[in-house]
Amino acid sequence: MRFDDRPALLSAVFVAPGGRMTAGVQAWRSAAASRSGLFVPSPSHRIRDEVVAGGGVTASGVELMAEPLRRAAQVAEQVVGGPVTDVRLVTPAGWGPQRLTLLRKAAHHAGLPAVTVVPAPVAVADWLAASGTLVPVGGYVAVGDLGGGVAATVLRRGADVFEIVSTLEDLAAGGLRLGDAVAAGLNGLAPPVAGMAVDPVWWQVLAAARTAVEDLSNMPAVTVSLPPPDLPVVLTAPTVQAHARPLWERAGRLMVEAVEAADLRPADLAGVFLAGGGAGSPQAAEAVGTVVGRPVQVVPEPAMAAVRGAAGVTDAPAAAGGVLPALSWLPELPLRRLLGVLVPAAASAGLFVEFLAVKARYPDLFPRASLGAYEQGAFGVVMAWGQLGMASLLALVACLCGAAVLAAVLPANTGVSGQPASEAVRMGGGLVVAAVLGSCIAALYGVGAAVYLSAPVGPFVRWALLCTLPLAAVAAGTGVLAAARGSVPAAGWHNWLRFPLLSAIPAAVGMLLLSAAHGYMAVDTGPTASVERTGGFLIGVGAGLALVRPLLYRLIVVPPLAAVTTAIVDIHTTGILAAFYIVAVTCWWLQRLWQLRFHPPASWSTDG
Repeated sequence: MRFDDRPALLSAVFVAPGGRMTAGVQAWRSAAASRSGLFVPSPSHRIRDEVVAGGGVTASGVELMAEPLRRAAQVAEQVVGGPVTDVRLVTPAGWGPQRLTLLRKAAHHAGLPAVTVVPAPVAVADWLAASGTLVPVGGYVAVGDLGGGVAATVLRRGADVFEIVSTLEDLAAGGLRLGDAVAAGLNGLAPPVAGMAVDPVWWQVLAAARTAVEDLSNMPAVTVSLPPPDLPVVLTAPTVQAHARPLWERAGRLMVEAVEAADLRPADLAGVFLAGGGAGSPQAAEAVGTVVGRPVQVVPEPAMAAVRGAAGVTDAPAAAGGVLPALSWLPELPLRRLLGVLVPAAASAGLFVEFLAVKARYPDLFPRASLGAYEQGAFGVVMAWGQLGMASLLALVACLCGAAVLAAVLPANTGVSGQPASEAVRMGGGLVVAAVLGSCIAALYGVGAAVYLSAPVGPFVRWALLCTLPLAAVAAGTGVLAAARGSVPAAGWHNWLRFPLLSAIPAAVGMLLLSAAHGYMAVDTGPTASVERTGGFLIGVGAGLALVRPLLYRLIVVPPLAAVTTAIVDIHTTGILAAFYIVAVTCWWLQRLWQLRFHPPASWSTDG
């Protein structure tokens, strides 16, 4: 396909005062020749605007986006000799449901049939695989898109598809900014400010600058004719590189941030690749590689890589927006994320097993007690209810630490067709599912303990659920709010929801020591009292570590909490001691709910 004797259609759109729209090279020429009318160089950036005004003309973002789609469809129909029946649109990975819906409306407005949406980095990764690049199943790659803006995406290769793990973008640091900088350097004009009238000369200079930048990827210098009065100016590759290097370095920093958001390091990646029109610059890969700290490769045909990759996709394998269905996720989980689930899970299991060990220590006393006797210890055994409560809570914490994994895995198994949800919606669903799953495990703890001890179910289920339901409610509320707000942490959900694992270890060990002091040691002896006080001290330490994160705050909070729990420690107060830790963990999640509701960081991205 050829557009104005070019292999690709320039996306710019010009709306004449009468409402007639043109796209591509003709749009640039009309903008340079007319002092009235609306000119939009990148309509995809304005797709969410209900009204775009300029030069006495108004249009909607959807109408502007439809024009280049209509032009492309017309040329395609001429080439194939009939209507186009299979349409695939490549979009940035950060586009959520709102922009994707508007894009589909634009395609319908342009007369296109139902479209398949393919995220650009997924299409590039597919093109890499088709070009012979070896990426092992379970391996990770990073793809930088140096187009009109810059974007960085980390993908994992699943059994069948590439899955997006994290993505970040900066629309103000790509080819559009480079063209503005080169044009401003050619004649001293400042780039236009949004909402103000633009001198047509600017569009002429900008068009010449962009053409010169493309030509300089293959030659050391070009001559640019500036209007008026058609003065020739020599533009050299070093000049363009000086303007471009800060933009490529910005792309490198985005790449590093995207890798960190995926809980990885650059060394963990199977490769770092660049695509997009700007990737053809000889200095782009070197500048990005310097920031990332490892070699960077340019994909074959970088300007067309996403298009060619999308052409080989049989259906949309991935959703726009971030975390996608992960296949066989467990073996390839980063160690830190895996520990986030295993540490509280192991602590929970250990506490639960030790709670049940009371039957082995007193085999003659089970079963024989009434419902009230179990709660009051009237049958000769004091039950460590706090131990059961803390085991149930840590089971819920383990589920919540794996909420992001649940958010990625569960939608893949639903069998529901249609556009997958945005990252925030998926993460919100993962938190709700994790809260329900953790509560169910707590209930099973209570029922299982009662059955094993041949005891009434009531007190066991009551202690298991009362210690977990407040946290489950807060976590589920956080998930609902995250889905409603659509805010995505710049550092990624894994980092923002990273629970302080150090708090679970001393709290669990402290409760085990308290159980050991009264279950396996002589009563009212010096060693028993020392072990008991150490257990109470560790429970206070765990509560303080969960309550606050900054080191200075921990130094202030931990000592008094540990002193209080040490002072009140006793086998009869395990429920109170467990309550200290349970309240601290619930407060940690309340902080997350409060921040999401009232103070979301400005660095978060929002895509409604």
